This record gives sequence, C-alpha cells and structure tokens, in this order.
Amino acid sequence: MENDNSDVQRTLFDEGGPARHCRRCKQWKPLTEFSTSYNRQRGIHYRRHYCKPCQVAMTSDWARRNPGKARLAKRRCALREWSKDMTPERYAAMLEAQGGVCAICGKMETRLARDGQPVHLHIDHDHRTGAIRQLLCSGCNTMIGLASESREILLAAVAYLDRHGKKDGG
Repeated sequence: MENDNSDVQRTLFDEGGPARHCRRCKQWKPLTEFSTSYNRQRGIHYRRHYCKPCQVAMTSDWARRNPGKARLAKRRCALREWSKDMTPERYAAMLEAQGGVCAICGKMETRLARDGQPVHLHIDHDHRTGAIRQLLCSGCNTMIGLASESREILLAAVAYLDRHGKKDGG
C-alpha cells in the first residue's frame, strides 16, 4: 500500500530537502523539479505549482491549441534577447553619457514605481533587429511605441502640432 501524502513529503524531506506536490501529475517531487517564477506585484520569488516535465507538456499543449498567441509569445521572447547584452555597467555608462536624462526630451524620469522610488530610464531597442539604441523616459518610450516606431507617423504628428500653433515643444 502506498504512503499517504504527508508520509511521502516527510520521506522526501528526510532524504535531502523539501518537496512539493505537482497539481498535474499529482506526485510529490523535490523542489529542484519545480521552476521558480517572480511575482512583481508582491515582490516575491516562488516555485511554480507544476513540475518541469508537466509545465513543458502544458505549454506545448497550449501552443498547439493557440498557434497565433504562441507565435507572438515566441517573438516577444526573441526580442528580449537584447537584454542579455545590457549589463549594469553598460546601463550606467549609457546613463552617464546621456547626462542622466532621456535621449529624446532631455528630462529626467518623473514616473514613480509603486514603492515611491523613481523608475529607471527605459532601455530603448529596435523591435525588428533587437539592437539597443538609447535610454528613454516612460513618456518618450510610450510615444515611440504607440507610433509603432514609424518615422512617418512621428513627422505627421510634428506637422499636426505645427499647423495648430505648437512649435516650441510646450
């Protein structure tokens, strides 16, 4: 007869460490069999509820059922590859070279995080090539994104403002 869950958990703990129960395969496994994740809102790292093999199987099943969304998710991951090239030292050097201000508006970041601390300037990158460009404030980074990085859209916006008397930037 098989041990109940508490006996299995105690046995795994005694054999080398804590264990977790996978919600999919219903097995108790060492914590090393579970990936970690980070909850930004709560600011905590935690172990996922599914063991690594079950997580892979579930992700594959989801991708088969949602090919369009899976393609977009894969593209997002590929575009984040540029972040591997950005070290804290490189960020600090870019920030110093820009005088601590946004490369577009020349102002310091004014947006605050939930903890009341100022948000760092955003690392702007080309969404097609992944190449890092410069550091931007939240407003300018959002502006570039909403314009789909289109020079034509941004020039049309400048022309629009010129037609309506906004030539001084304020």
